[in-house]
Amino acid sequence: MDKKSELQILHSYHVWLPLTMSWLYNQVKYLPKSVQSAIYCDRRITDSGYDLPNMYCLEDESFISSRINFYLRKAGLGRYSRHLRKTLREHSFDVIHGHFGNMAWELLPAAKAESIPLITTFYGLDINFLPRQRPVWYKRYPKLFDYTSLVLCEGPHMKQKVRELGCPPEKIVVHHLGIELDSIPFKKRIPDTEHTRILIAGSFREKKGISYALEAIRNLVDEYDISVTIIGDANQNDSNKKEARKIRELMESPDLKPLITHLGFQPHDRLIEEALNHHIFLSPSVTASDGDTEGGAPVVLTEMAATGMPIVSSNHCDIPNIVHHEKNGLLAEERDTDQLATHLRYLIDHPDLWEPMGRYGRQIAENAFDAHKQSHRLFELYSAVINKTQTPKDQNIRIDV
Repeated sequence: MDKKSELQILHSYHVWLPLTMSWLYNQVKYLPKSVQSAIYCDRRITDSGYDLPNMYCLEDESFISSRINFYLRKAGLGRYSRHLRKTLREHSFDVIHGHFGNMAWELLPAAKAESIPLITTFYGLDINFLPRQRPVWYKRYPKLFDYTSLVLCEGPHMKQKVRELGCPPEKIVVHHLGIELDSIPFKKRIPDTEHTRILIAGSFREKKGISYALEAIRNLVDEYDISVTIIGDANQNDSNKKEARKIRELMESPDLKPLITHLGFQPHDRLIEEALNHHIFLSPSVTASDGDTEGGAPVVLTEMAATGMPIVSSNHCDIPNIVHHEKNGLLAEERDTDQLATHLRYLIDHPDLWEPMGRYGRQIAENAFDAHKQSHRLFELYSAVINKTQTPKDQNIRIDV
């Protein structure tokens, strides 16, 4: 790495980087040129398109060495991890940025040993699911909060949840995840025929609410000429199998199968291409039975709003912070398929609302979620920690319409 850079930041996440996590890549990609970024991970995914020049990966070590270092860090003994300590010592990082609370906790011992400031970003799974499944996290997080300089979160709901985990409120900052507006065109939605195209995008996990989305659509089959495109699939995780099976059974049911095109996981540019050819985005997230939630809000909601598409979603976590009810979409209560169907009917029956809702959604994205602006703000947060100056205040969504 170039030692002459103004700031040197080490970002860390276990796997760099799944196809569905463009929102994490964007945080690093758009930082100012004066910032030299590096990645510390256990393994890399080489075909996702998210590789970066300075990557320090455990899988590059010998098998025995990588396993020893991996388990030392997982056990909270990262100060004894030769690989991690060597990486930190050789490059004089100004800040370590742990992406997800559990990742930041694993980095904590080494950060303390090397006296490097630590910034933590929570995203969702780390707030609800982990503590519920493993109560030890209720003891681990306060130790993380004691040392970490800042905790970043997506919105006011997530901020409150982080406070409930024991983080001092003065350390928590609402910071939105940026999207690539330069590559997301706005398209005015108008009905070209009587046919309405509905898009669903997300992994086949319970918290995404896809089964409820399909049940809602089932209520419309006999009333409207509609089609549904689904982008996403099941991840290789045993906890998803039951939900994935339920979704596939719905997709294959006689009344829904003729309407549905299932594309599986797709690159980000294909997602945007499909979005521009659809009229309504349907994404009713829920609190899963295992406690998993969105934490904040799915980034795909912001991206779909940016394309100019009205959204039907749910009153879940920070989704109402992005989907403003009756402004750029309609919100139902979690798992309420009748209410979801009612909202879909309303939008299909009132295509004159599509354009103003779309323009409102685009303005939300431009005002508060532009990746260039957000990365510059992230740079300001890094600088405040390093220079021990006043931290930027919580980010709010302002719409001047």
